[in-house]
Amino acid sequence: MSTDFRELQTRNRRATWLLLIASFVLLALVTVTVALITIGGVVAAVAAVILSAGTTFAGYRSSDTIALRSTRAQPADPQEHARLHNLVEEMAIAAGVPKPRVYVVHDPAPNAFATGRDLEHAAIAATTGLIEKLDRNELQGVIAHEMAHIRNNDIRIMTVAVATAGAIALIADLFWRLLYFGGISGGRRRSDSNGNGAAALIAVVGFVFVVVLAPLAAALLRAAISRSREGLADASAIELTRHPE
Repeated sequence: MSTDFRELQTRNRRATWLLLIASFVLLALVTVTVALITIGGVVAAVAAVILSAGTTFAGYRSSDTIALRSTRAQPADPQEHARLHNLVEEMAIAAGVPKPRVYVVHDPAPNAFATGRDLEHAAIAATTGLIEKLDRNELQGVIAHEMAHIRNNDIRIMTVAVATAGAIALIADLFWRLLYFGGISGGRRRSDSNGNGAAALIAVVGFVFVVVLAPLAAALLRAAISRSREGLADASAIELTRHPE
């Protein structure tokens, strides 16, 4: 393995963890902001952080099931899709990881993805369009890329990133609904009792942050993490197949 490749791995991993930390901080800020505006008090803020962490963990635990069900993926029959199974097993051996579960998505568009929270719960899915349109070498390159995601723990990292972004989007949506249906009155009461618009101003700033800025920032962070891991997966796939072309 070349020095440049090792440097790429180190740089991408460092960048990924920094971005993940930023995602968690953003989620904490969103939950605390919503709790303070809707309920108020330190206890509510702490409870909101615990709730958001639980939501993220639940999404993380069920990520593979959600991804496979949403795409209507079906377990690949070992006889009907023998080539796909062989390539997945071959690349798993090259990567030094357990063979992941193999799925097929009935879709004419050529595509594939890896999912799961760890090596023991990993899965690779390929569309029928991909299987039909690519020869063995081309399909091996795609499978190697997805296997690299599994070996490099990208499936775990991206699962956490998606779950975090999903939690922020869910909280923002609930916050907007509370505002729309008039469920937030604590801020108005404080504003009236104080005789000034300070609390109302804080509520407006909180609304802009939670509903507009935070979901946008979460999407950008997730995209940055994905871009970092995709480059590393391409380089790792070359290592697995030993066919740079």
